[in-house]
Amino acid sequence: MKNIFMSQILTLALSLLLSQQAYAKFTYEGHLTNANDYPISGPIWVRVSILSPTTSCIIFQETHPVTADLKGFFSIQVGGGAATAGLSIFDSVFKNDVSITGIGSCTYAPGLGDSRLMQIEVNTDGGPTYDNLGMIALGKAPQATHADTVGGFDATRLFRVATGVTAPAELNSADVTKFISLIAGTSTQYVQAGGSNLSSADITTALGFTPMPAGTQILQTLGTNSIAPAYSFSGDTSTGIFHPAVNILGFAVGGVEGMRLAKNPSGDATLMVKGHLGSSGTAMTSAALSGCGTGASIIGNDTRGRVTLGSGATMDSCSITFVAAFESAPFCVVSWAGSLPGPVGATATTTALTVHFPATPATGYAINYLCLQ
Repeated sequence: MKNIFMSQILTLALSLLLSQQAYAKFTYEGHLTNANDYPISGPIWVRVSILSPTTSCIIFQETHPVTADLKGFFSIQVGGGAATAGLSIFDSVFKNDVSITGIGSCTYAPGLGDSRLMQIEVNTDGGPTYDNLGMIALGKAPQATHADTVGGFDATRLFRVATGVTAPAELNSADVTKFISLIAGTSTQYVQAGGSNLSSADITTALGFTPMPAGTQILQTLGTNSIAPAYSFSGDTSTGIFHPAVNILGFAVGGVEGMRLAKNPSGDATLMVKGHLGSSGTAMTSAALSGCGTGASIIGNDTRGRVTLGSGATMDSCSITFVAAFESAPFCVVSWAGSLPGPVGATATTTALTVHFPATPATGYAINYLCLQ
């Protein structure tokens, strides 16, 4: 192989050729001489390699068949040769926002301000070996760090996404369509102020639970009194639940407080009812009675009712079996309905109330009972 010298390098990165149908290129010019300083002319092959700043990864490589003139001068368009290894698209060589895989599966993760190195090799005899003519640093052109326009548009007409050092996600055509719809106010993915295009399914998805049935309403800023309870119903806005104070829950009917549940100083809850306390429940039948005589009957439920005694053998007690067991033995009050044949007592368990008589009562006498837990 001949001793070749590059005596002159001209217009490196001097002209950057851009068009809609070609990738970015730049001109490289050189002057070849031999050891005796005579020009090398004729057909030559120039191999260009673009490397990472540490030379650890060859990112791109291409070859150019070119003819040096009689004075040894030649010119090539870097990026316009035949790519032989590394990236196949020269336009990707200088991107600093993505990881690059180069020759031999080397990986280069560029920093935001990284430059590149360019190595020039020349073959003058058509053989397999190239002479290395050295490495050149490819820095930024003086004004390349600032562009007044992008694709013919000035900065005031561009949409900019700032995410620090992280590269922003690319917008596809569908994303652009959604963005334009949002600006135009025609988006179906969001609700405008005062809009009505939010379905119950949308609410369920957003909140993670099924919304209240139609006709209910929750008022966030009201609901501290019985006139306008926080949880009310369309058509009956004065009936519902309200929050009069901390640790207190109120129940309103027709704008009037009917009941209040509050935490007492001992830490338990106290139920306060305004007016009369009534109760209702599954009605008992005669099968719930034991020892109350033949033909005995009952009207009522577990908490209150009346037992009419039947006829039969001598009785000193009558038992009422509850439909549903209490959690603990209730407190029960019993009394005669009508005439008073004598004192009457009672004992209660979680499952039954037993009324005790001092003597056998006559058929048809009735006993009232009230049990609370």
